[in-house]
Amino acid sequence: KSIFAIDQKIGGKFDETKVMLGFNSAEEAKKAYLSNYEKDWKGFWKITEVTIEDFKKWLYNGFRQRKPFSEYQEIKKKKAHWVKF
Repeated sequence: KSIFAIDQKIGGKFDETKVMLGFNSAEEAKKAYLSNYEKDWKGFWKITEVTIEDFKKWLYNGFRQRKPFSEYQEIKKKKAHWVKF
């Protein structure tokens, strides 16, 4: 199974990354994420599908968590699946 990392922004700036586990697709993960907010919520920014191994690399380095998940070079180099809505 994949992990879906959702980069959230508030006021046009990166806020934090939300982690969605147990979903079969980016569409399902996004729908579940949005179900926790008001209908006009504008915080959704990007969603990245990532393997568990790559996610662990990010998770165990607290410094990396200060930037959007989608910006990490090792994720881009591995051609993570990008989904835009």
